[in-house]
Amino acid sequence: MTHPAFYYDFGSPYAYLAAERIEAVLGPVDWRPVFLVGVFKATGRRSWVYTDDAGHEWAEIERRLADRGLPPIALCPDWAARLVPSSTPARSTLMAQRVARVAVEHERIAEFSRGMYRAVFQRGADLTDPATVLDVSDAAGLPSAEAARAIEDPARQEEVRAATADAVEAGVRGVPTVVVGGEVFWGDDQLEDIAKTLRRDS
Repeated sequence: MTHPAFYYDFGSPYAYLAAERIEAVLGPVDWRPVFLVGVFKATGRRSWVYTDDAGHEWAEIERRLADRGLPPIALCPDWAARLVPSSTPARSTLMAQRVARVAVEHERIAEFSRGMYRAVFQRGADLTDPATVLDVSDAAGLPSAEAARAIEDPARQEEVRAATADAVEAGVRGVPTVVVGGEVFWGDDQLEDIAKTLRRDS
């Protein structure tokens, strides 16, 4: 049986919310990290962080965290400025995405992804700091030397680009997105509807 495809990026708090519960709701999924900036460029969209709705969205995220017994968001200092609409440049997840390709190869992508989310959103770690990414990589059981090489490896960047292009082709316009049998579900709040679809089609 083909598992649902779960598309996400490490800088998305909504994708973090989904990652914390997706397998409890849906069972096994195919973890597919994508570079959200590339998705936005391909689809002509931008993050809600830069809209007038940003304050409302952050409040909704905090509400969902509390409802699920998760700790409040902890952001590194320059991310904290994004709690209100701002023109602050996004924190690039590209470094983490490169190392994620190593995690995919070693079948440790779920462990690496959950570790990245918890480092960024629970401990306030800086995802653009190589030390953050490599600490998570080590904890996930990835080969240290291979992960360190991936940070600057152009071949890994090409793999990220290809994975992101494949996601756009599959219908991904934002994260978190789950694709089940060609049907596209976008949003952390869609997981229960996806579970109904899986039961219907089983």
